[in-house]
Formats: sequence, structure tokens, C-alpha cells
Amino acid sequence: MIRTGAVIIGLLLHAIVGCAYLMTPPVGVPAQWGGQFLGLLIFSAVLIPVLHLTRFPWLVWLCFCLRMLSGLLILQAMPDYLSIYFLLAVVLIFEGFFTFARWVAFITGSVFLSAIIWQRLANAKTWDYVHQQPVLLSLAIPIAGCLAASIAGFLFRTVLDHYLRTERLAERFRKSSNKLVEANVRLQEDSILAQRESIISERNRISREIHDSVGYALTNLIAVLDYTRELFSFDRNEEAFTKLDGGRELARSALADVRRAVKALRLPVEISLLVAIRELTDTFAKATGIEVSVQHSIPLHFGEKYDAIILSVIQEALANSFRHGQPAHVSINLYLQAYKINFHISDDGVGTGSIIQGCGLTGIRERVEELNGNLALDSSPGKGFSIQIWLPWRDDKWNRSVS
Repeated sequence: MIRTGAVIIGLLLHAIVGCAYLMTPPVGVPAQWGGQFLGLLIFSAVLIPVLHLTRFPWLVWLCFCLRMLSGLLILQAMPDYLSIYFLLAVVLIFEGFFTFARWVAFITGSVFLSAIIWQRLANAKTWDYVHQQPVLLSLAIPIAGCLAASIAGFLFRTVLDHYLRTERLAERFRKSSNKLVEANVRLQEDSILAQRESIISERNRISREIHDSVGYALTNLIAVLDYTRELFSFDRNEEAFTKLDGGRELARSALADVRRAVKALRLPVEISLLVAIRELTDTFAKATGIEVSVQHSIPLHFGEKYDAIILSVIQEALANSFRHGQPAHVSINLYLQAYKINFHISDDGVGTGSIIQGCGLTGIRERVEELNGNLALDSSPGKGFSIQIWLPWRDDKWNRSVS
């Protein structure tokens, strides 16, 4: 923006100088000088956008030197009109301060001003036209203008340097803040996933315990019943009834173990996929300030493997939106259709015209492909980013209930 403004101001001053020449042609110069003057002026004007918009340092120096040379040639031919055409020197000196460092711009500006003064004092005759010796006032105005341009340029460059330094610090702070927020989101989301994994691990442990304890009790019960039957066959009824009482207690103990295990295995609130998604999105919204809405028409859970991958994909998609999209709202829609789990995640962020699949999107694709699913990405500048995912999943009971 600043460089564009400098180009516009430079071109405007060149146009003013050109109009001044056409309106009041100088005295004592041949007719052909008019074309040469306009040619040098246009040449200098063409160099202005190149000087400010190029990224090559050598080209910047070349354009700056050529513009100084063209300015000296113009003033060499018309020394009596220094008080008018010194504007070319003013704009060049000022431009130097946001093209180069302050000390470099100060040196080049001083050299240029010294060359102008020396040229005016030493240049007594051009085209057989004798110029009057300069009076103090005729030199005071150009010198004051160039010095004012140097001071203004120096102050401008100082402010610009502070502004750019502040911008860099703000950008570093923003990146650090984003990393901190992202780390916080990741930590809390991983905590939710770890909680689910802990619950699943506990269920597996209880399942093994059922197999070991109840299976052992039932095996003993079968042995007791077999032995009791033999006792009845030998008319040892009293001993048989005693064994039956022991078997009954063994059965009661096994039943108590089964009830305890079933109660422990009953699906807790924490393991519900929908609750886990809500905790995930709430954590993300609190940490980032981004609103997240969830619409769904799915069962309580799809199974450990599907639930884990769905949560991981949502987690990665949210983190990806935060890192790259800068959205105000993220929408998540989950539903079942034609024996497929469908979920659509979209945001209203900045979007992009060219989708580059970095680590985040690659991770999502890999997780989806683990379950033979499909993934589609869509984005455009200013219209956000969306992810559409289909995962094959067949449950006749659930699909009949929603059909």
C-alpha cells in the first residue's frame, strides 16, 4: 500500500513538471529540447514503478541512479529554472528514504543535492546561451525543499521502521498465540479421547474378568451337579442335599458376579459418541472463540473403531479450520444414508482457490481410507472450506428404524 502510494505521488509530480514545461516553455533552449525533455521525463516516470515494485536490489539501485542522472540532465539544460524543476530532486530524495535504509538514503540524497548545487554554480553556458549567476534566493528555495524532503523522509522512514517492527512483533505474537491455543485445544481433545480409551480399556478388563470368574464358577457348578447326581444314585440323599446347597450358593455367587459385571459394562454417558463430540466441540469453541454447531441423526455409537476415527477426523478438521481458515463458525452434520455414515464439516473462513493437502488433510484422508471410506474437499476464496466424508457401515436394525 505504501509503495503504491509512492508510485502515484511520483507520477503525479512528474506530470506537474511536464505541464509546467508545456505551459511556460523555458527561454534560451532550442526547439528540439522540448522532445528531449519530455523523453527524459517519461523515462524517469517509467522507472518509478520499477523502482518501488521490484524485488531485486540491483535493479532498485540501477533505477535510482538512472533517475538521478535524468534529473541532473534536465537541470543541466535549464539551470535558470532550478526553482521549478527541483521538484524532481525533492521526490527522488524523499523516495530514497523508504527505498533504502536511513543512512544510505541520507548519503545518496546529500550527494544528489551537492551535485545539483555544484552543477548550477559551474554551469554558465548551454546551447550558446549564457546563464545569469545564481542569486542566493534562487538557490535557497531548491536547497530548502530538498532539505525538507530529507527531514520528512527521515521521519517517515523512522515511523515506517517502527510500524514494520511492530507488525513483525504482532505477527510473531499472533502465531505464538495460535500455537498456544492450538496446543490447548489438542491437549483437551486428547484428554477426551484418552478418557474414552480408558473406558474402553476398563470394559475389556471387566469382560476378561467375567470370562475368568463366572466361567470358573459355572465350571465348578457343573462339577457339583454331576457329583450330586451320583450321590442320589447311591441313595446318599443327605449328602446330596448338602452338595445342592453348596451349588446353589455357587450359582448365587456367579449371578452376583454377572450382575456386577453387566452393571459395569452398561454404556456410561461418557462413552456416547454424541456426548464425546459435544465435549470436543465445546472445548474447541471455548479455546478459540469459534462457534461450532452440530446436527445429527445417528445412533449412540457405531463401535469402538468407528467412533475413534470419527472423533479423530472431527478433531483434525477443527484444528485445520483454526490454523488456516480463520472462521467465525464451523458446522458439523452427521447422518446415516444408504448404509453409509455421512458427515459434512464446513466453515465460513477465508477459503482458498488451491487446496494443498498438508499434514492435517492427509491425516484425515488416511483415517477415512482405513475404513474404506471416501473424502471430498471443496473451497473457494472468501467462501470457506468444506469436507464431505462417507464411511460404509451396515446395521440392519438401525437402518430399518430410520428408513
